Amino acid sequence: MLRAVVVFVNIFFIASNFFSQDGNILYLSLEEAINLSVKNNLDIKKEDINLKDKKIALYSSFNKFYPDLSLSSSINSGYDFNKETADNSIRAGFSLSLSLSAKIIYDIRDLYLDYYIGKVAYDKIRASALKNLKLAYFNIVLIDEEINIKEKALKNAEARYNKSLIQYKEGEISELDILNEEYSYKSILPDLVAMKNNRENVVNLFKIILGIPLESSIALTDVIPTDISLEIPDLDNNLIENNLIENNFDIQNLNLKIEKDKNSQYINIASLTPSVRLSYSVNTGSIKDPFIERWNNENWSGSTSLGFTVSIPIKPALPFSSEQVSLIKSDSVIKKTIIDLEIEKNNKRVELTTILLKLKQVGETLEALRLNIDIAEKISKLTENSYYEGTKSFLEVAESQKNAEEAKLKYNKSLYDYYKGVVEIEFLLNESIIK
Repeated sequence: MLRAVVVFVNIFFIASNFFSQDGNILYLSLEEAINLSVKNNLDIKKEDINLKDKKIALYSSFNKFYPDLSLSSSINSGYDFNKETADNSIRAGFSLSLSLSAKIIYDIRDLYLDYYIGKVAYDKIRASALKNLKLAYFNIVLIDEEINIKEKALKNAEARYNKSLIQYKEGEISELDILNEEYSYKSILPDLVAMKNNRENVVNLFKIILGIPLESSIALTDVIPTDISLEIPDLDNNLIENNLIENNFDIQNLNLKIEKDKNSQYINIASLTPSVRLSYSVNTGSIKDPFIERWNNENWSGSTSLGFTVSIPIKPALPFSSEQVSLIKSDSVIKKTIIDLEIEKNNKRVELTTILLKLKQVGETLEALRLNIDIAEKISKLTENSYYEGTKSFLEVAESQKNAEEAKLKYNKSLYDYYKGVVEIEFLLNESIIK
């Protein structure tokens, strides 16, 4: 009873971290969203099932050494019309055989390689889902900030428009000025509606990644990180090259594919080598009618046999046999996969270099963009004050507020781009670069 109470309390507190007091909104930090996605994401679940199947096949590979074992028994009943006698008999037997060849070893190794290919596929699916989750999470945060900025701009435009109506009635401004105010106010509404519709689509995709119902209401509690400290290696550093070659999912997969192709070639070669078969059998049966005579040793006979067979295939030795052609084809497959591996390495190097250069470029401009916000907001405030004093025009106010909005948007977008670059590099290198 006490344990049930403890479990209930734990569940209550866990739920309280996610849901608001009204129980309708799911509040999520990035860490909570990651935990939820790992638990519910359908792609991860599917790949996990595939990996478990491969694990079972690998761990049960020892069954290839199981011998063929069989038991047999028979009862025969007949009647000789000439002798007018019954002919009944009982027979029983036991047989065991074991086939051994070099092919079994490579078949087991094939299961081993298949498992690790599946593990790399699972790790990639999981890492890709988490990468997409992180980017979607902060993309929603970015969209929310953009909507917030637009709503503030709409509120300011509405206030200016209402004030301009009073000024127009008092003859302080012209009809052109009030039309400009009205246009500025009403032109913001379509953009705001479009941004909210876009947010709804992005949030629905995010819910799919989380594995939660689309009708769920969510609210994100984290903001785009502004103090990321990175260990970004120099592009000429061999360390980053080694990490890329060793850890990247696609390169790992191609390396394992080459090993699997080679192992398949070894399996074909092993099928050309001699195989050994061991056999043992025991048989016994009745000599006289077991339904009439007494069951004693004199009425029964038995036999045992032990066999040792060596099979040497001859057909594969013939010129241009199907086995030899298969070996030639498998060698071509390996060579093409090696070429694919080199192509993939070069593509990943270019991709990594591109992301690193963009990341450094964004990182170098972040501070300047942050300072621009303060400058643009100060200019907008001074321009608006001057407008009310009659020294600045409406167009100058609108332009200054537009510049202030763009400064905030550029900074927020750059923060997101910087974080996106970090996530993409971590996925590419398959390791964390955040200190």
